[in-house]
Order: sequence, then structure tokens, then C-alpha cells
Amino acid sequence: ISPEKAAEEFNSSREWGMKRLLEKWEATRAGTRIVCFSAKPNSIRMWSYYAQAHEGICVGYNTSGRPFWVAQKVKYQNPNTPFDVVAASQSDPTEIAANITCRKSSEWEFEEEYRVASDLGDIKLIPFHASAIKEIRFGARMKMEFKEKVMEAISHLPHRPTLIQMGCDFDRFILTETVI
Repeated sequence: ISPEKAAEEFNSSREWGMKRLLEKWEATRAGTRIVCFSAKPNSIRMWSYYAQAHEGICVGYNTSGRPFWVAQKVKYQNPNTPFDVVAASQSDPTEIAANITCRKSSEWEFEEEYRVASDLGDIKLIPFHASAIKEIRFGARMKMEFKEKVMEAISHLPHRPTLIQMGCDFDRFILTETVI
């Protein structure tokens, strides 16, 4: 075929291929859930950002079992650092998924975040065995009625996790921990 015809066929197949790739990507994205964890249960910034300003709880897990053992550490880097999709697809296509699900700006490095991605479709919760719960931390400003509900839920676990009451040391601007 002529060079012009070859270029035309290449372009049309490229458009068709890209359309199919994007459709598959969207279907995968729509069915994937990501659960985030942190290795820092006593970060004052994390409690401020994610636990309703110290009113929530932090659950610590034994990470040797499912689904925690598949957690991937987030890579923190400058968001302007380019990612070569073509090179990754030729050398290690799983690197594309890791780049999408486990990359975050270096400004968030203090979180020490891990993520578990799951393609369980409409299931919004990732199942794990209750025995994986090893500790529960209560926020420094937690309301008593919520704490009572958490304590009631804990009473049904197969074993009692370590309970830790978080507090605020306003002189040193740190969180304190008291085992209860």
C-alpha cells in the first residue's frame, strides 16, 4: 500500500485502539476501590485532617493477613515529574497502575501512607477478619456517646484490642497516648 494509505490505516487503528483502551480504563477505574492506611497513628496533623478534628478513632491492624499484606507504600514525589506510560507499558505494565493508585505529592510524605486497591465492583468495603484489629485509638475530643458505641462494638470482637486514649499536650503541641 502507499505510504499515505498506511498512515491513514495506522491513524484509524490508533484512534480505535485508544478508544478501546480508554473504555477499558474507565471500566476498571469505576470498579476499583482504594483504601488508605497510615503508619503514623499519633500524627497530630493526621488527627486534625482525617478524624473530624480529634473526634474520631484510629484503628490499628495486624498487617500480616489479608488484605493488609498486599498494601503498597505510596510514592511521594513532585507532581510535575513526568511518567512515561509508553516505556512502562513496554517494560512493566503494572507500573502504570502503581503510578495511578500509589503516587502522591511529596508535600504529603508525613502521612506514611499505604494503599490497598480492590476491584470488588459494587462492594464498598474490603473484607478482613475481625482478629486483625489490634488497637483502637480514641480521639482527644471524642464525644462520649460515640465512644460508648465504639466500646459496644468492641465487646463483640473475638479478642479485646489495645485501647488508647489520645490527648493533647498544649505546652508541647503534641498528642499524648494513655492505654486504657
